[in-house]
Amino acid sequence: MKPFCSGGTEDLEAYRQIQGEELPAKLLNPYYFPQPLAPLIAARIARKQIDLQAVIRTIRKAKNECECLLVEGAGGVLVPIAGKVSMADLVADLKCEVLVVAKNKIGTLNHTLLTIEALRRRGVRKTKVILMGQTKPDVSSKTNLSCIAKMVENIRVYSIPHLERIEENDAAKKTVPKKLKKTLARIMSPDSFTSVVRTAAKAAKRKTEKRKQFVDSRYTLSEN
Repeated sequence: MKPFCSGGTEDLEAYRQIQGEELPAKLLNPYYFPQPLAPLIAARIARKQIDLQAVIRTIRKAKNECECLLVEGAGGVLVPIAGKVSMADLVADLKCEVLVVAKNKIGTLNHTLLTIEALRRRGVRKTKVILMGQTKPDVSSKTNLSCIAKMVENIRVYSIPHLERIEENDAAKKTVPKKLKKTLARIMSPDSFTSVVRTAAKAAKRKTEKRKQFVDSRYTLSEN
């Protein structure tokens, strides 16, 4: 689910396609704002107020509707939600495990370590880091994982390859999924990681299909 969604609804549409009608719209996304801004600012422009306790109740209700609930944040952990309350404060109130998803590229050390520090200041200790591969990996992608693991005690760091590159590589399609499943099995509980694998694969496939449709339509227009 995604408690706060601003701007486009692509994420929500993807969730609906993947999980069908498992979660009703009010549980999938209790707050949507048309402006692509932080929840606090977007709510002000829309002249709405965010009820943090209502958000927490909605998340807990959604948790009761499924075996494993993944709650997507909105921007970084210090993005404001209401008043002086940030995403990090919401995470602390939920007392849940946190998966910090970061781009495996130059600059991720600073961003990721600051995120972990902000969470730990609020007592959030159950944290894992997932480094996502990029279309064009830079030289830092080979050392980011080991550096973060050494810099922060009692934290696990995982690496996931760029999914679109897998879709376009026949050799990778045969070897990478098995490694990916093992990685996700370590990140998630044994009962829930399979659905995450399907989610990742479907998301990559949709992006590839959209890209092909765009190229085809552009070619048709140029011919006309």
